[in-house]
Amino acid sequence: MMDILDKAIAIETGVNRLADALGVRQNVISNWKKRGIPRPWLLVLQLLYGKHTGPDPDDSQVLPLAKEVDRE
Repeated sequence: MMDILDKAIAIETGVNRLADALGVRQNVISNWKKRGIPRPWLLVLQLLYGKHTGPDPDDSQVLPLAKEVDRE
C-alpha cells in the first residue's frame, strides 16, 4: 500500500517537484522518507494529497501554517 508521502511524490512526479510544491528543499523530503514526517507536515500532505471530502484546502493558508509550526 502506498503511504501519503509516496502518493504525493507520485502525484507531483518526483521528489524535487514535491519539494517545490511545498516550498521546502529536496533534502527535507528525503529526510521524511528516512525519519518520518513531522505531524504538521503529515497533516498538510493528507490535506493536499490524501483522500478527503469537501472543498480543496487553500494552499495559501495550509502551507504557511505547517512551516510556522515546524519551526517551533
